[in-house]
Amino acid sequence: MKRFLLRSAKIRRTCSVLTVRVTAVLPAAFLLLGVLAAVAAIARTPAETIRGFGDAIIFSEDGASILSAYWKCARYHILAVLLSTSWLGVLLAPALLAVRGFTLCCTSAALLLDYPEQGALLPAAVLGISNLISVPCLLLVSADAMRLSGRLAAARLGLRYGPSTGIETKHMLLGLGLMLPVAAYEQQILPKLVAWILH
Repeated sequence: MKRFLLRSAKIRRTCSVLTVRVTAVLPAAFLLLGVLAAVAAIARTPAETIRGFGDAIIFSEDGASILSAYWKCARYHILAVLLSTSWLGVLLAPALLAVRGFTLCCTSAALLLDYPEQGALLPAAVLGISNLISVPCLLLVSADAMRLSGRLAAARLGLRYGPSTGIETKHMLLGLGLMLPVAAYEQQILPKLVAWILH
């Protein structure tokens, strides 16, 4: 009996480690899948359609409120957090990441199409700087959202799932908090940087 209990505990521990590793890799894989889908679509899509696939708001307007800048930067992160409250989040969070990868790539392509004389400088300023923080935060928030959603899915199916340590919630709050400096950059610095690049 003791041997059986030890073997069961070992299997549960192994499953728990595998679940953490899988949910850490899946967000990046789906984000990359969205980027690859965009690259494939861009090659045979008219320029107007590519512009439509990108983010509707590319530059923050001068004088925009910090709240609207925060929503623009953190909307995917907020949606991932909301998906963590439902068992469906385990299916929808990867789709959200694929959409984010797709729109990022299309936005970059739209900038290159609209401002070819600036080359990669404008996309680097508009997307590159803020996404150095935004994308890792989205991957962190989505991985934890998928874990929390996975617990709800397991409970719904009557399966056993390891206890929550609460670290997922802390990670999600950290990810949302780190979007504040990104929003400040988009509101205060980006409009001036874009004006400087374009003139």
